[in-house]
Amino acid sequence: MAFKLDDEIPVLGIFSSVCSLCINLKDLGDGRKCKAFPRGIPDKIWLGEHKHRTPYPGDGGIRFERAPEGFFKEQAEKLKEQRP
Repeated sequence: MAFKLDDEIPVLGIFSSVCSLCINLKDLGDGRKCKAFPRGIPDKIWLGEHKHRTPYPGDGGIRFERAPEGFFKEQAEKLKEQRP
């Protein structure tokens, strides 16, 4: 679901019921990007209108793959270790 700041500007949430659980999601600090959509995840996928378990135009054959439990916590710990 997109939220609206006013009547003109839709705002997408930071959490996606699809992408936020996918192992292919990249750092959100770089925008909503993943291995399938390095230039930006389509709104229909981010908003859960397309669950991305089936092909979507431009995905290069890469689909939703649920991240194992603890995956994102491990990634966060690795990033902390890399910081000066």
